[in-house]
Amino acid sequence: MASNSLRSPRPATRNAQAASGPSIFGSKMNVVPSTTVSLPLPPAQPRPPANLVATEDVGNVRQFLFRLNGTLKRSLGEQTREAIVTVTPQEMHYLVHAIARQRGRYLAGVLEAGTAARGMPTSAEVAQIRHAREAYEELRFGFEALKLALESGEIDFEASGSN
Repeated sequence: MASNSLRSPRPATRNAQAASGPSIFGSKMNVVPSTTVSLPLPPAQPRPPANLVATEDVGNVRQFLFRLNGTLKRSLGEQTREAIVTVTPQEMHYLVHAIARQRGRYLAGVLEAGTAARGMPTSAEVAQIRHAREAYEELRFGFEALKLALESGEIDFEASGSN
């Protein structure tokens, strides 16, 4: 019974069609033998680093996820150290001031749109406020990620010349 479920619903040749009985389409249907279509293969994926969790070493899902989290932390640290060697106090101060300026722009836009005597803000004004908020939030989120990277030792802190 299982072998019948694997059969093609349509015969591949005239002989197979004749064996299965008359076609509901009559003699006007030409059955063409199936051809193999060759699809391009996806590009080869880069080989994962040797320090990744081996799937055969996994005892259960909880152990696998625990090991995978450790692999993620190691990989994040390696990639962060490659991208950012050191952070200076001056760079952190610039970032803090940029965040504060962007928050000020966002709040000023909200206040201006909310106190306008003409009524509701236009969609263009709302879009400007949204852009200012997203920029502020992105800078703030990045700052928090940078602090975590500094605290965990992923990035070196160049303390010379600190303010």
